Amino acid sequence: MASTGSVAHVDDLPIRCEFAGNYPVKLEKKLFAEIEDGDIDNASATAAAFFDWMTDIGSDLMNMRLKILEFVLWSEHIAYEKGGMTYQLNSRAEYLPQVMEIAEPSAMKTWFLEKVKESCRNVLNKREEKSGSIIEMAKNYIKNNYHKDISLDDVSREVNISPYYFSKLFKETTGENFHRVPDESKDGQGKENCCRPRSAP
Repeated sequence: MASTGSVAHVDDLPIRCEFAGNYPVKLEKKLFAEIEDGDIDNASATAAAFFDWMTDIGSDLMNMRLKILEFVLWSEHIAYEKGGMTYQLNSRAEYLPQVMEIAEPSAMKTWFLEKVKESCRNVLNKREEKSGSIIEMAKNYIKNNYHKDISLDDVSREVNISPYYFSKLFKETTGENFHRVPDESKDGQGKENCCRPRSAP
């Protein structure tokens, strides 16, 4: 056998998970992507579709319990990573007893979907909180510099995000488009109007 003169380390070897049979890998990935986006409606629908798949293949209750616990814990991990939840060691102590008491698939599905929705809401709430903070920082910057000719680039640089994202965020938060704030200080109107969004013509 030919030698390349180098030694492969075990950490460098590619590792991937193999899924047996018709396991819906794409559905699983879709669910976690939707949770990460805080997309409550779609994540709920995808979680329901996954649960229905388990029912359709005749999965027994114990395997269903294990799977929804796995998904719920990972959903909450995503929310923790996004800053939408504060981790507490004992906060999920009741999860296992709760699912073990559930004897009907329909009740298990309801429990599962509610936990998925809760993770989405936590992600979404944190995003909205962060968005509001960015817009507030931008408004303060404009108020403090109302005597200058402030551009979109100036404001986005101040809040440390791209002009494109700031413009999008400003529109989503205020319902208006952000436009250049002109130097209106000469007529005394600058400070009063500094945070008033300019609508697109």
